[in-house]
Amino acid sequence: MMETRKKMRRLTALAKDALFIDHAVKPKIYYYIEGDKLRILKGEKEAIADKIEVIHGKKAALVSALELGHPYLELPAEVTEKFESIIWEKEIKKLALIHVQYFTNWIEKSFSFIPISKYFSVKCLKS
Repeated sequence: MMETRKKMRRLTALAKDALFIDHAVKPKIYYYIEGDKLRILKGEKEAIADKIEVIHGKKAALVSALELGHPYLELPAEVTEKFESIIWEKEIKKLALIHVQYFTNWIEKSFSFIPISKYFSVKCLKS
């Protein structure tokens, strides 16, 4: 009796924060997003993926740690949409940062070659 209650509490806690639960398989597969990583739990086994790959036209994640008999797991649409948006935002931020760094470097180099006296004249004003 106590063992059953303990198991039910654990499953309730797992389901509480899950992005998606796949009820079609035994044991259930729980999908979580933590930062920019996808965490997948199946029973006592856990796998963490950091990217989505397209395999035979379907979106999947490398989850060899789950020991499914094959290295990739097809991801449900709900998980794919959410995780792709997070990956997309991360890539955009990285590209924006690279662009800003490039622009800053370009300005520094450009102004280092310009002789200021050629474009600006300084005159002393007598009072």
